Amino acid sequence: MSCLHTIEHFGLGRYGDKIDPEGHIKGFLNILKLLKTNGIFYVSLPISNQNRVCFDSERLFHPKEILNWSKNLDLIRFDFIDDHENIFLDVNLNKFKKKVDYGCGIYQFRKK
Repeated sequence: MSCLHTIEHFGLGRYGDKIDPEGHIKGFLNILKLLKTNGIFYVSLPISNQNRVCFDSERLFHPKEILNWSKNLDLIRFDFIDDHENIFLDVNLNKFKKKVDYGCGIYQFRKK
């Protein structure tokens, strides 16, 4: 299953949904309900060194933030694109120290 550049818009009231500060997490967890055990889940979203909301646009997330949303996933792989459009493949997220203001995180998870 994949969810590419969608979660960052949930709960911001832009597409007929209600404003909900936890909308992105609720949406993420609802998607996981559709995924079978051992299923693979690809997610991409905007990343930054600081969680923030861009007015009338989207959320940006610290690259590790998504790991807090569910304990039912194992991270298989993390790739990202930095502010200068450089791609970094198979990055150890626990050692992530790159300065990113507006990048793209690409995650591959397996559901437990």
